[in-house]
Amino acid sequence: MNMSERDARLRNFFAAYFNQDWMIEGAATWRDVVRQYLEQNGEADSRLLQAALMQWMDEVEQEEVQTLPSSFGCDFDSTFVGLSERQWVGEIAAEFARLLAFDAGVR
Repeated sequence: MNMSERDARLRNFFAAYFNQDWMIEGAATWRDVVRQYLEQNGEADSRLLQAALMQWMDEVEQEEVQTLPSSFGCDFDSTFVGLSERQWVGEIAAEFARLLAFDAGVR
């Protein structure tokens, strides 16, 4: 199966930042991971990732999908924070929006 550019971007994010060692790598919460991504990848890549997250959310809303594809390689269990994976992805996108708006306001 050929992975779309969007899905490849999402897989790279979830597999690299929410792998089995995500807490060992200095993050106390998933929000810390989002901040780390922004710091390490910059505004442009973070905006592309946020758009990919929103596009995935829009697509799966119509299909009523609640879980990430296993091919994304995510090892975070969103039920620990009381959310379905789909809800959690929405929260990640919202956190990116908040951080990017804050970052733009700082300049």
